[in-house]
Amino acid sequence: MIGDVTKSVAGLAICGVVLFLVVESRSSIYKALGLTSSAEQPVRETVTVAVPKERAKSTSSGGSVTLKKNPRDGQFWTDARINNKTINLLVDTGASAVALTLDDAKRSGVRVRSLDYNIPVNTAGGQVMAARTTLKSVKVGSIKVKNVRAVVIPEGLHVSLLGMTYLGEVRKIEVSNDEMKLRN
Repeated sequence: MIGDVTKSVAGLAICGVVLFLVVESRSSIYKALGLTSSAEQPVRETVTVAVPKERAKSTSSGGSVTLKKNPRDGQFWTDARINNKTINLLVDTGASAVALTLDDAKRSGVRVRSLDYNIPVNTAGGQVMAARTTLKSVKVGSIKVKNVRAVVIPEGLHVSLLGMTYLGEVRKIEVSNDEMKLRN
């Protein structure tokens, strides 16, 4: 009886050691199997900012747009016309607002020097300060939305995001494995 208990305890200890080794070397195991570990996947930028409950007075127009998933990172990206300037954006349904890097805000004609960077926002990299602004228009394909509320984040945001202040104005969003369809 004592021998059986000893064997069981020894077996559990060996299983624990093996499990520990597997967990500690999972990136090597993933690499050997041709998989990507979650630690190696690109960090998805998400911005959370308080957006007033009432919708902005905006108008939208257009038909439908199909976005293809980027095979390199598995994300949806799009070139959008912001204030008639082309900006590449990561489509992020988890971002409460359109969020622009400082460079993209400048490129799209936002007067960044006159903005008040007093809004705390949570990004994937932590809390940073941002400034609210309103974009005259954001157009993805044929879908144009006017008077889009956005934030400009001068530090801590690596890519600009197409968030819910634009996406929430689109009538329908459909996502499949390889594509996202926006319909208005």
